[in-house]
Formats: sequence, C-alpha cells, structure tokens
Amino acid sequence: MDILFGILAALASEITFLISFILIFSIIRLLHFVYALIRLRNRFIWFIDGVVTGICSLFIACQVANLILHNHNFSELAIILFAIILPIIGEIGYYRYLVKNIRTFFISRFHLVIKAVIQKSIFAYYESVLTQKIISENRGDELKNEENKHALGKEAYDMTQGELAYLTIWNWVGYIISLFLVHHFIF
Repeated sequence: MDILFGILAALASEITFLISFILIFSIIRLLHFVYALIRLRNRFIWFIDGVVTGICSLFIACQVANLILHNHNFSELAIILFAIILPIIGEIGYYRYLVKNIRTFFISRFHLVIKAVIQKSIFAYYESVLTQKIISENRGDELKNEENKHALGKEAYDMTQGELAYLTIWNWVGYIISLFLVHHFIF
C-alpha cells in the first residue's frame, strides 16, 4: 500500500512541477519591465529567470510529495526521490530534445508541451525585436520579400533556442539549490 502512495506522490509532484513551472515563469516574465528599467543584460535575465523558476517549481513539487507521504513510513530521502524522479527525467529528455533534437519519450513530452508556450512567447519577442531593428534601420522594404521574412524567422528561432538552452541550464542550478532548501525548510 505504501508503494501506491509513493507512485501517487511521484505523479502528483510531476503535475505540480509542470503547473508551477509555467505559472512561476509567467510571473517572473513580468519582472522584465523592472529589468528594462535597470538595463540588465540577457545573461543576467536568463540567470534570474532560470534559477528562480527552478527553485520554486521543484520546491513546490517536493512540498506536495511531503504532504502526501509524511504520515507513511518513508524516509526523507525516499520522499525527495519520489518528488524529483519524474521532473528530472522529463527535464533531461527536454534538454536532449532542445540541444540534439532527439525524439522525446513519454514524460519528456509533457515538459515539451508546457515549455512550448514559453518558446512561442520568446520567439514572438525576438521576431518583434528583429523586425523593429530592420524598420529602424530604414530597411523596411526587405520585409516584403518572402526570403527575408524566412531568414528573419530563422534568426529569431535560433535566438529562441539559445535562450531556452541557457534557461534550462540555469534551471538545473535552481533544482540543485532547491534540494538544499527542501532539506532545510521542509524536513
């Protein structure tokens, strides 16, 4: 019976991880207005976005697993492992897809779907920035050509993939910090 509660905790922590990841990332993106005022560079923005999102989402997933398993005979390590195993598998699969474009497996597809929303928003941002750059340089006529539009979309896509790779790396730093926080604050 305890193993069923462990499986339930793992599934609940995975669902909580995915939902909290998208919600926290959306809230963190609102801070970009503040970042623009203090003129932070992209690498600092990626650092803040990735680490804060990673810390909060994995911490909340561990909290959910702890709430489900705290009355059963599970050690602290077992509760943490039940909480992080599915999110970690999904993140590894997502990173492999992002960097090497390898076909994903079942758990990674959920991460891919959740992060597609993030990818579309980042792509729209970069496409808008590149379009404004071309217009400000008085080369707006180039946007009428279909080849130039395709090249602009390709450049925006490449920039988006690069940012997502950096965000994923910084998310891993946040996950590691989160494990220390879980040990200190939950147990």
